[in-house]
Amino acid sequence: MKIPKYKQENGKFHPLYNSWYAMKRRCNNTSWKQYKDYGGRGITYAKAWESYESFAIDMFPTWKLGLTLDRMDNNGNYYKENCKWSSNKEQNSNKRSNHILEYKGRKMTMPQWAEYFGMNFGTLRSRFYRGMNLEEILNGKLFRPQKINL
Repeated sequence: MKIPKYKQENGKFHPLYNSWYAMKRRCNNTSWKQYKDYGGRGITYAKAWESYESFAIDMFPTWKLGLTLDRMDNNGNYYKENCKWSSNKEQNSNKRSNHILEYKGRKMTMPQWAEYFGMNFGTLRSRFYRGMNLEEILNGKLFRPQKINL
C-alpha cells in the first residue's frame, strides 16, 4: 500500500499529515493550548512515530477522510495498538470530563443516554446538574428548585 505524501499536489498538507502533526504538537509543544491535557499529563507517542512515514505506514490503512486520531485508552500513549480513527461524536464520548451514568446495569455518557432515549442532550444535562438522578431525568419529572423568600 502506498502511503500519501505529506504535501499534496495542490500544495496543501494531507489530512493524515495534519493528524500526525497535531498529535506531536499536543505531546511536545509546551506553549500549545492543549499541552496540559496531553504532554503535560505524560502522554507521549511511539518513538517510531517521530517520523511521518512510520506513522503513515501504521495508520493509513484504516484512515478515512473526516475521521480524527483517537486513543482507545484515554490515559494511554499514542501507538498503533492504542489508536484508531473516530468521528467527532465518538471522540466526544472518550473524554476525561465525561460523566458516566449507570442505569439498570448499563453505563453510558450523558450524550449517549440522551441519544439512546431520544432526548435532547441539553435537557438531560440541565436536569442532571440540578441534582436529579437518571431515573427522575428519564421519567420526565419536572424539577423546580424551591423559591427563597427574602
